Amino acid sequence: MSRPHGAPQTTYLLLAAACFAGFTVSLIINYPGYMTYDSILQILEAREGVYSDWHPPFMAFIWHFTNKVIPGPFGMLILQTMLVWSGTFLIAVYFFADKQRPLLALTPCLLVFYPAVFGISGAIWKDILMWGFLLLAIGVAGTINASSPVTSYRSIAKLTALSFALLAGLLCRHNAAFAVIPLIALAAARSIGPAPGVRKLAAASLIGGFAFAAILLGSIFVNSILTTYKTTMWNQVAFFDIAGVIYRLPDKNEQTAIYQSIPARLRGNGSLENLLLTYSPENWGTMVLGEHPAFRSDPSKYHETAIRDDITEQEATVLGRLWIETIIHHPFAWVEHRFDVFKEVIGLTHHDLRSAVAMRKQYPDWLGAAYGRVDPEPNRLQISANWLLTHLSWHFIFRPWLYLLITTCVLLGCLIFPTPERMQCAFIAASGFAYEASLFLFAPAADFRYSHYMIYISLLASLLLARTIRFHRRAAKLESEP
Repeated sequence: MSRPHGAPQTTYLLLAAACFAGFTVSLIINYPGYMTYDSILQILEAREGVYSDWHPPFMAFIWHFTNKVIPGPFGMLILQTMLVWSGTFLIAVYFFADKQRPLLALTPCLLVFYPAVFGISGAIWKDILMWGFLLLAIGVAGTINASSPVTSYRSIAKLTALSFALLAGLLCRHNAAFAVIPLIALAAARSIGPAPGVRKLAAASLIGGFAFAAILLGSIFVNSILTTYKTTMWNQVAFFDIAGVIYRLPDKNEQTAIYQSIPARLRGNGSLENLLLTYSPENWGTMVLGEHPAFRSDPSKYHETAIRDDITEQEATVLGRLWIETIIHHPFAWVEHRFDVFKEVIGLTHHDLRSAVAMRKQYPDWLGAAYGRVDPEPNRLQISANWLLTHLSWHFIFRPWLYLLITTCVLLGCLIFPTPERMQCAFIAASGFAYEASLFLFAPAADFRYSHYMIYISLLASLLLARTIRFHRRAAKLESEP
């Protein structure tokens, strides 16, 4: 899957032109960048230069500077789109370029416009920025090869760029750590070649372990430095898990005991009866919205801020301890709750996934006033794209379970087909699989954007596996001919 030697120069020019055209079309369709509630919270922080850790502060920090050059979402849209298409170009050149069939190298460009991938590519979200950085990391990993000495300036530059891309991806989302580990293994696999000795393999594993530790610690350090004020960002999952266990316990006394153990001020005007009435594995927010909240709720506020505001350190300690104890004492109820949540996340139990297409206004008027921007009227191309993608989102091609199945099949295929590059395909597929699997533990709702990275990776890995199988079958056939 490395770039074939002797591929025509026209192939690289064709790929560069295709990626530039894709970059331009993406900007035209997604202009000026689609804003949602999360996006507006982050741009308000970016404008003030004051960052909370409710969302990782790295994105708002970057936005602080792009907003000075190009005010509003368009600067971030350019950055996101540039990362995606830069990574796409590198992947096309170093994983797909083939002098026999140069047009096949265009397939990564088409992946970006795949409906389930492109539908939210213009949203200004940390999920999309993470996708851009990790896509760039895969492309940079493709430039690494075993023939170049690790100590050479070129190799050091590649490894530095790879580390930066992985670190930036991890700074965008906390659970990106699950996606980063296989990509480090991908870089290690390319650096030691398809048939390494035991010593080389051990050395690469050791270096990869140190690299991941350094990137993880670096992300913790950077987020700590950037964070102006801390929040209990984990309270969504804590309340969700505690409620999920309570809902599944058959004993009313046990239900009451756990609910009453939640700090009284956090329960506020809620009740156990409201919890049993409003709990849904689809979204933790159903328990704090509406007329019958399960926990303290301010109807004037969006569900994300309904509980997190002014929670004290003592309340956070009690809630965190209760969360852990509830899981330890009722593991089967917790696993059942998490399994039901995961079924919602991958689209097995409902028809309309949240944010499957982000090409329209997705925030309340009062927040729009705080944002201080009037969204431009969509052009005909945007209207048509929105109509088409929205209608397609009702069908199975927007169901994440399909791509989780594809990813699983790719991993199994890498075990079955004995091609030298199969481990590289497996590491790329594992990046998407591990990221999606992390949602089993941490997802607070069923949101399409959580699965976006896995959807893209499943398609990329399946194309890579098909290409390497075809390439080696063709090579075997040529060798067998007299």
